[in-house]
Amino acid sequence: MEDSTTALESRMNPVVAIWRQPLVQAFFNDPITIISAAFLLLVVLAAIFAPIVVPHDPKDQQLPLRHLSPFSSGTATDYTVSPPVKEGRFFILGTDHLGRDYLSRLIFGGRISLAVGVLGVLFSSSIGVSLGLVAGYFRGTVDDIIMRVVDVFMSVPLLLLALMIIFILGPSFTNILIVFALARWMLFCRVTRGMVMSLREQAFIDAAKALGCTDQRIIFRHILP
Repeated sequence: MEDSTTALESRMNPVVAIWRQPLVQAFFNDPITIISAAFLLLVVLAAIFAPIVVPHDPKDQQLPLRHLSPFSSGTATDYTVSPPVKEGRFFILGTDHLGRDYLSRLIFGGRISLAVGVLGVLFSSSIGVSLGLVAGYFRGTVDDIIMRVVDVFMSVPLLLLALMIIFILGPSFTNILIVFALARWMLFCRVTRGMVMSLREQAFIDAAKALGCTDQRIIFRHILP
């Protein structure tokens, strides 16, 4: 009776269903996990709102304040040189060899790292999932060709592939995304292919074919979700 009541509550309230998941309960019962997640969220928010939260311009060069140690500030003698140093400057992580604030540059650098990570996964997963769907569903010659391409890419060292692309196309944000996409799409392709080959033999796929559904509809309506 208690189990049926719990199942009924879960169906009626999605929040209850999510909260009763063992993984969710384990997450909220572990203080270290909560602290780590809060710190990660803080880093992500700082990277997203970098122009608002940074204390200084990351490109601002102040040679009189170069190589400052953490938690340092400009002294009175710094304001008499040219170019003049703004009063009240405080550097939590210190400065580099050009007098640029480490913390500001670190936060702005986090924006690039976050964008590369998110967009790189999106691009590589889009390529891998698409090819995996085609290979797993149609099989035969199409599957053999795609899998041989996957084997070729997986046999090339990642560092060598990255250096080759950067050397040919030049260093840029877009080219880094291309490197990420070409380096990881094979993993998504293999996993997707295996799952599609398993789902392809299910009864609901045979029923969809019997109803006259096209291959495109079966792939994107019944298998992909």
